Amino acid sequence: MNESRGARLFAYGLALLAPAVTLLVRWPLEFVFGDRVLYMAFIPAILIVAYVGGLWPGLFTTVLSALAATYLLVSPFHSFEMTTAPNAVALSLLLLIGAIISVLSESLHRSWRRLLANERRRSEEALREAEDRFRQMAENIHEIFWMMDARHERAFYISPTYAEVFGRTCQSLYEQPRSWLDSIHPDDRTRVIENMEQRQAGVFTDLEYRIVRSDGSVRWIRSRAFPIHDAGGNNSRIAGVAEDITDRKSTRLNSSH
Repeated sequence: MNESRGARLFAYGLALLAPAVTLLVRWPLEFVFGDRVLYMAFIPAILIVAYVGGLWPGLFTTVLSALAATYLLVSPFHSFEMTTAPNAVALSLLLLIGAIISVLSESLHRSWRRLLANERRRSEEALREAEDRFRQMAENIHEIFWMMDARHERAFYISPTYAEVFGRTCQSLYEQPRSWLDSIHPDDRTRVIENMEQRQAGVFTDLEYRIVRSDGSVRWIRSRAFPIHDAGGNNSRIAGVAEDITDRKSTRLNSSH
């Protein structure tokens, strides 16, 4: 019941083909039915086309079937002249039944489209609500929540806390997903890059490292990441949480002295 251009073309193609197939099936049975069931034999064709295409393809098949039956099956042959009352009644019944079938099928199509539209709307609303809840949670926690592709070449989401902790805008990370590496303390950069490469290989371990902000201050970061699998079980994305543990580190260092 798809309303795309391709589906409509298919429906009208079927509307042309169905009466022809009915004729091919009806002719070999001439010795069985004789001059009976001349018009009613086209009802299955109308049912199929109307179910697939709806109102207009169904009406098109109805009219085409009526013309084909009158011209090829009803005496006098190869003429549209109607000479007997029973044949006229049968033709009228075919047109009436075909119209009723087409109208009912169109009603079914419209009900189906409404159901699909309602289901799509409910799905979109549920998705928006889930996204809003996720965003509210991510934007109100103290940790940095992030999500990137498996190669760290595209950022899907960065929580606003990133700007507060790293002193860089979230937009800069969306534009250059590896720009956060520029903040890594020189002594820790090798470890961080190795950890990132391990993630790409499917190995995930927690890591603590230092960053140097633009004002020269140093912050300690604890990073945790985990894979997100696609339908095939492959790592399609990586999500993680980065926490500023500077105060905790300072307390630990002071207590050790």
